[in-house]
Amino acid sequence: MAEGELTASAIMCLAEEVEENSAAFYEKLASRFAKGREEFLGFAEESRKNKTFLVRTYQETVSDALETAFSCKGLDLAAVEVSLPENAGLQEALEIAVSLERRVSDLYFQIAEQTQSLLATIPRAFSRVAKKRAARIEVLQSMMGDA
Repeated sequence: MAEGELTASAIMCLAEEVEENSAAFYEKLASRFAKGREEFLGFAEESRKNKTFLVRTYQETVSDALETAFSCKGLDLAAVEVSLPENAGLQEALEIAVSLERRVSDLYFQIAEQTQSLLATIPRAFSRVAKKRAARIEVLQSMMGDA
């Protein structure tokens, strides 16, 4: 679901929601599946740290004077939507997780690209978290072979 132009505060609310939803998703995976529990709990903790990092970077960098110049167009907001069906097995759960990580890393790379004209800290923060999220895909895919 692509939306119109989002302001800086809307983008930050979106990032907070993405990271909180991701943390809750991985905690649910950890409680449901013994295999991969440590990785899932690590991803949940990392998501909460990502949220803190992005919000802190934003708060330290962007003032009200810059707010009007920080907006993004055409973002796919489906990245915040994640659910785990009650009857999902580990393989299906891992497929959902891989899809989530692809959507979130793509979203964050888009935000980083569209905010390049700002102070360097904002796009650098989103790029950093996008790379972390993309790196999860390899871990999840390796778990799929073992499932």
